[in-house]
Amino acid sequence: PCSKVFKILSCIDGPGSRPRQLRNPRGLAISTRGDLYVVDTGNRRIQIFALKGLPLRAIWEPLLVKFVDGEIDVKKAVPETPKDVPLPDCLEAELVFPDGTWSPFDIALSVDCWAYVSDYANHLIHVFDPQGRWCTALTGEAEEAPPLEKPTHIALDRKCQLHILQEGKDYATVLDKDGKFIGQVKTVEDVKGRFCPISIAVDADGNICIGDRTTRRVHAFCPTNEGSHYHKGAW
Repeated sequence: PCSKVFKILSCIDGPGSRPRQLRNPRGLAISTRGDLYVVDTGNRRIQIFALKGLPLRAIWEPLLVKFVDGEIDVKKAVPETPKDVPLPDCLEAELVFPDGTWSPFDIALSVDCWAYVSDYANHLIHVFDPQGRWCTALTGEAEEAPPLEKPTHIALDRKCQLHILQEGKDYATVLDKDGKFIGQVKTVEDVKGRFCPISIAVDADGNICIGDRTTRRVHAFCPTNEGSHYHKGAW
């Protein structure tokens, strides 16, 4: 924030499959405890760093998903290292995972640090408790709705309802925190008032927009001709 430029995090060790390395990372989330969750999609895992100093706090290992008699079970997936694959000395061969291994795409965190992870490969949303233990997986299926199919991005609103995008679908599926189907969202108006505005942004003209969680309004501060004073508005 002080230098006002983007920087590469030196504590992340570039491409690869070792701890602190990444392959095709997708989702990011920051918890209320000050931890950074990185969805390391290419390595089929999630890495968790403390924001202060970026020490590696935990790795959620690849999960192998099994469907048995209508129930969902998971265990650790054991990948294989390809043999006889010619690569430059500076590169590692990508691991080969067994069929059924999850493919985490995105992650959403509740205020009490429950985690919801979209699994593109198995068409599920995995639920982890605040200690990182897998608890269950949500299919999204209901009498009035089909099961999820290739879920991608996921978000939680202020009521802890899950809003899930799916590849090729023109709507978002909404589930409650226990996986019960709530409905579908097709327009911006459908979610009006559901999310708490907590962001701040400044445009090239010096206009400042601040989200207010308490009033659920966005306040705009526009510079006056004097430059150091601002007019205030809200919507």
